[in-house]
Amino acid sequence: MEKLQTKYKENRFSTSVLEEMKNMYTAERVVRRWNEDFTDEETGEVVSVERKEIILDRGVLLDNITLQTIHFHISNGDISEVLVSDQKRDGMFTDGFTTTWISTAVIGGKKKNIYLYANSPKTALEITTDYIEQQYPGSFQIVTVKESDGTTLITNLTQETEGELKYYKIVVEIQKEDVSYNNSFIVRALNAENGKSIIEAFLKAMQEKKKEDIELFLTIESAKVIPCEAVIDVSFCKEYLKDE
Repeated sequence: MEKLQTKYKENRFSTSVLEEMKNMYTAERVVRRWNEDFTDEETGEVVSVERKEIILDRGVLLDNITLQTIHFHISNGDISEVLVSDQKRDGMFTDGFTTTWISTAVIGGKKKNIYLYANSPKTALEITTDYIEQQYPGSFQIVTVKESDGTTLITNLTQETEGELKYYKIVVEIQKEDVSYNNSFIVRALNAENGKSIIEAFLKAMQEKKKEDIELFLTIESAKVIPCEAVIDVSFCKEYLKDE
């Protein structure tokens, strides 16, 4: 069995020369793109739409048969070159659904938990690194990133209060007309009741955004202070989640 090599041993390059491709593997999907024009029946306007078709998948051996396919599409101008590799890499990393994550970082010699929204460990690591680099001087380490439950992070509400603010995880029962359900929130507040008020304001703002006019009644099911250094603002996280 051939010994597996790491990406640091990989020979990867783009080329349009068939001889250079021979016995290599496609390093990414080979896709042909073209434009098609169609007429809008209502306006009569001609609109150009880009079309695409996968010619070869990732990790395909470029032998004599597949090289004929490549040659055909290069000759037709469908593609100009192909990214190839001497390693067969047909696995494809994909992100999951956006949810709450917790990153634990060593900052100033102490472990600190940072909450955020992300869709994979990779994205959570990138967001946390970006945040810490701008918020804390000196060196740091991120020792763990893990997916949390579906807790809602409230970061876009501010309040003027006197006293020490702490991060609370509050589970509330929400009554909406004849329906009731539980939801959990992480909020920075003076106490549980103050946290409940912030949650109510948050839900009201969401209703206004959706143009809903249904009265909500909240009951605290549980509330506890959690070890949390910071919650990264939702808008900051969204910059990494634009494709969703």
